[in-house]
Formats: sequence, structure tokens, C-alpha cells
Amino acid sequence: MYTGNREEKGRPVTIKDEGLTLVNNVTSLDFQGAGVVGSFIGDNVTETIPGSSPSELWHTGTPSGIMDGINVNFSLPGEPITNSLDLFLNGQRLTEMEDYSISGVNISMNIPPLEGSVFTYKYQA
Repeated sequence: MYTGNREEKGRPVTIKDEGLTLVNNVTSLDFQGAGVVGSFIGDNVTETIPGSSPSELWHTGTPSGIMDGINVNFSLPGEPITNSLDLFLNGQRLTEMEDYSISGVNISMNIPPLEGSVFTYKYQA
């Protein structure tokens, strides 16, 4: 049971993120915002901050479709949040309208990628 603030002068404090030490010997640490929950066991304090991991926010991979120098139709596994899609062909970032168009999960390339090309995406869903 939490009984109030404990203060001990001159005692080193280590700040960690998921167990990885960020900084030692801090004077003060203040967590603020909706959903922040603090708890402690003995001298160990845990602040839980709800949220999504980056893997839940960003999707990366290769669009579905045949790269044969003829096919221009490809698809993503999910619909990107508006303006979050980055497409890359052989390491070069493509530009919507100039290089491709998108509707939902469907990508239409202006020029078909050649066989053996590296075609990747990154987007938020």
C-alpha cells in the first residue's frame, strides 16, 4: 500500500527503460499525463505508460504482386493512414502521382518494376 512520498537525500537513483539503464544519480523524476500509473516494491519504482509499440504502428514489407516488367498492380496487407505511405524501389523513395497511385490497399505503378527489383513499403495503419 502506498503511504506517501519517500525522500532520502544523497541516495543514487537509476532511471531505466524496459530494464535498460538510461541515467544514474538523478535528483528528480516526474511522470505526467493521462494513463500514467506508478507503483513500487521496496526501493524499485515502476511507472507504467500505456501505448502502442512501434511494431503496432508501422508496417514494413514487400507489396504483393508479380515483378516482371509488365505488371503494374500491387497491394498492401492493410490500408495506410493518409499520407503515411513510403514506397521504395531499389532503395529510391517513390512519389505518389509521379511514380504510383494508391486506392485503399491497391497500388498502381506508372512504370512496372523489373524482375529482381527490390520493392518495399513502410506505412502507419
